[in-house]
Amino acid sequence: AYVHLGETVNLEVVVSNAQVGHAFPGGTTDLNEAWLHVLVTDSQGMTVHESGAMDSAHEVDANAHFYRSIAIDRAGDEVWRHDLFNMVGDSFKRVIAPGGSDVAHYTFNVPDEAKGPLHVSARLLYRKLNPRYARWALKDDNIELPVVEMATASLVLPVKIQPEILLAPNVLH
Repeated sequence: AYVHLGETVNLEVVVSNAQVGHAFPGGTTDLNEAWLHVLVTDSQGMTVHESGAMDSAHEVDANAHFYRSIAIDRAGDEVWRHDLFNMVGDSFKRVIAPGGSDVAHYTFNVPDEAKGPLHVSARLLYRKLNPRYARWALKDDNIELPVVEMATASLVLPVKIQPEILLAPNVLH
């Protein structure tokens, strides 16, 4: 595989739940936080695309591909303190069944100034508690919980320059 400068790239990352015997993530999916961190850089370290990065407050990019649930109450409001007696459903839930797979889709443009090859990495990350709940439950506004890398994959994509297409002049008969 290779890409061209200026090209729009569609990238798919497949996450499989193999040899586990239960859904991933398991347990308290409203408290746990699992997500994909996808990073595409060129050979000089320039970021071409990133999804799932953490900011200085240890919050994950809201547009990341998450494996979790967001519990709601009867009014449709998020139940973020794990109040089981208030939960009536989920406004969002993404888990992978045992033996199942999930596909995350990413789209990015290869900048004209990118220096090949592109380095693509995808990491499945996990932490036991999301930061909002951890700060509240542990009464520590500066808590930084450990993040575990559960799986990783990488790919090197050569970058080519799109050849110019020369059109033949119209020939009259």
